[in-house]
Amino acid sequence: MLDRLLEIANASPSVGLSQPWRFVTVDDPARRAAVRADFEACNAAALTTEEGGEGR
Repeated sequence: MLDRLLEIANASPSVGLSQPWRFVTVDDPARRAAVRADFEACNAAALTTEEGGEGR
């Protein structure tokens, strides 16, 4: 399954087709939760800067 997911990710669009992906395995549940929380916070902040986002 992991190989298939990586194949799909590599076929996904990116800015300038640069594919800046970096994949890591996070086995510790607490660390995984921290990574997810950080992603959600960064994603929410980015959305507020987009046209039509909450920050506009």
